[in-house]
Amino acid sequence: MIRQIGDNVVYEDPRRVGYPVDMEVLAKEANYRVARLGELLGLSPRTLQRYFIAGLGVKPKYWLREQRMRNLYQLLSDGKSLDEAAARVGLQRYDYLAREVRFFEGITPEELFLEAENNDDATTTMQLPQREAGGGLVAPNSEASESSSSI
Repeated sequence: MIRQIGDNVVYEDPRRVGYPVDMEVLAKEANYRVARLGELLGLSPRTLQRYFIAGLGVKPKYWLREQRMRNLYQLLSDGKSLDEAAARVGLQRYDYLAREVRFFEGITPEELFLEAENNDDATTTMQLPQREAGGGLVAPNSEASESSSSI
């Protein structure tokens, strides 16, 4: 079962007692690849997808892209160059980097670099979508009360 506990996402295997795995650490180890993440957990890509959708409300590929961007932003905030940070998160080509940054942030990689360089707290300006308690995505800067609806 994959679930979010506070700010952490963990995998707990009911067959193994005391086996919660920090998924964010494992995402880096898997180089942000779904198939590799499944291998590390001993799950097929399809089972991994079912667990992610049930636990977080998103597919593993999207979640891994999110984690890659969070790590990229953290590296930039820590003073790494744009090229070095991109290489560390597995974005070897500039067009891949530009596509990911544009998708999540709506700005160019250079603008993200300047934003991260001028910001001491890496989590305050990153505009990645937030999740509601039920796993659904909430657009950045939207009110939680606007996103919740009674069924």
